[in-house]
Amino acid sequence: MTTIILALYMALVCVSCGKDKNIVSKSNTRTIRDIIEELAVYYGTYGNDANKNIESLLTELDGIAPVTGEKWRSIIALWKSVNGDLSLHYDVLPDGLPDTDELCMVALGFQLNPDGIIREELIERL
Repeated sequence: MTTIILALYMALVCVSCGKDKNIVSKSNTRTIRDIIEELAVYYGTYGNDANKNIESLLTELDGIAPVTGEKWRSIIALWKSVNGDLSLHYDVLPDGLPDTDELCMVALGFQLNPDGIIREELIERL
């Protein structure tokens, strides 16, 4: 679950910050990026148990960049709804999966050897 959250974070950090990524508040030297990184770490580590800290960080973000704060409120809400009953299955697929085009599996890649041969780490993942 943490891998999914961090991957979403990396993909969304550029999109959500936009032009104001380097803005800092007058009373605090933390940037928007600092706050967003802390949001991702808190949620990735503690999930819903970090609600108080996450709300505090979102409020801080609202004070610096309200549009970015609103976007990140939506992102956190999406993470909470998606990760409700997320279970991970290692080494074996669960029973009862559909035999249609709606199923998708993702195997994270690994760099190929210089000669183009697949590395052992990738073979193990597949």
